[in-house]
Amino acid sequence: MHLFEFGDYLTLPFDQEKTQRLKHYLNTVWQNRALFYEETSSHLSTQQRLFDFDENRIRARNYVGFFRFEGIEFQVLPKIFNVQPSPSADLCFQHVLYYLSYSRRIRFPFSLTRIDATPSLLLPEICIFLFAAYTENLLIEHPTQLYQERTEELSFLKGQLAVEQYVQENLATGNWQKLHSRHAPLLYDNRFNQIVKYTTRWLLSVTQHGPTRERLQRILHLLQHISNASVTYEDCLKVRLGESQSAQQAVLDMCTMFLGNEMINYQVGQKYNFAFLLPMEIVYEDFIAGFIQKHFSGWQPKIQPKRYLGTNEAGKNIGLIQPDILLQNPAMILDTKYKIRKQHHAVEDSDLYQMLAYATGFQCKQLALLYPQVFEQAAASPECFTLNQLATSQTLDIYAVNLDLTIHQTTNLTQSLEKKVKQQLMTFVDNLIS
Repeated sequence: MHLFEFGDYLTLPFDQEKTQRLKHYLNTVWQNRALFYEETSSHLSTQQRLFDFDENRIRARNYVGFFRFEGIEFQVLPKIFNVQPSPSADLCFQHVLYYLSYSRRIRFPFSLTRIDATPSLLLPEICIFLFAAYTENLLIEHPTQLYQERTEELSFLKGQLAVEQYVQENLATGNWQKLHSRHAPLLYDNRFNQIVKYTTRWLLSVTQHGPTRERLQRILHLLQHISNASVTYEDCLKVRLGESQSAQQAVLDMCTMFLGNEMINYQVGQKYNFAFLLPMEIVYEDFIAGFIQKHFSGWQPKIQPKRYLGTNEAGKNIGLIQPDILLQNPAMILDTKYKIRKQHHAVEDSDLYQMLAYATGFQCKQLALLYPQVFEQAAASPECFTLNQLATSQTLDIYAVNLDLTIHQTTNLTQSLEKKVKQQLMTFVDNLIS
């Protein structure tokens, strides 16, 4: 079943009882959303805000991705692809994966594997493939040994004495010569490797993709001497890795995502539930910021710089402003707006007020709102809005720019789309400078 962000309601192929179970499951997914990304706003409600329901009908909100519930698959596609005829889900998700490769806040490390190397699969299989590919390479190149605390009964003291345990189990029973020593040896059979092995075994029971299964089997072979311990999401949170172990941390984050999201939490024969849903505003903001950082370092971009508009009587800063991107060369503020401009000159007043605050706080006269362009929509030139600052008698130029972030072909999508986006940004900025 295909849904688009804020698209039409679709009738569920469920009875009312199953619909209630779906709502309950989505509430769990909503409460676990922090596993995937850093929350930018505080939603205190425990009731999910992923989908709207109207009796037995469902409509997507602003979350894009995939979920499977009791054997039924749902794909939620970005609203920029909601055209007639709509492109294939594979093409839409290839674009999403490309955007994610620049993300700072999404916890699943899509940037670690080339998108071109990803098979043409649905999102859950893609997630498993990325895990298998990255983890296998890591275990081959850097077998992970960690210092892990353990307590052993020895005839000599090694490390620290576990006093309470020694008093209760040894002194009290007359075995004073046996010492409970707490120490941290360098172990291969450590909790990290146990978590990786457990997660791999689970995923092997889920994936149907041949190359992924082969990689998972090879991971299990590499970890054949690791204990078959049962682990949980909470066990993942207890593992502490050093700053130099970023590769291992990436694998641990993926294991945490799979286990914490209860990927296989409702067995109905061979059916299972799984959800991978991301707020498209974050995906879009991170993509634009990451793309400019990588390809236009000469513009000296600062990502989400903070500034205050003033202070109160107590001297405390007030009026926090934080634009998405501040360019220093040339001086310009860029702010992403994941909205569809449905008509000419369609810029919301609230967005103009926001840009006015940015201009005041950062003393900047050139600003731009960056909107995504709908798939196959005719290209539009940037529009300029001139605002008068009455207090200073100065004028501000605020540009509304539609960025075409889509492409038709699936072959060489990364290179073609990268070239297309780069050209649009370069042309816009160069025209302002000249």
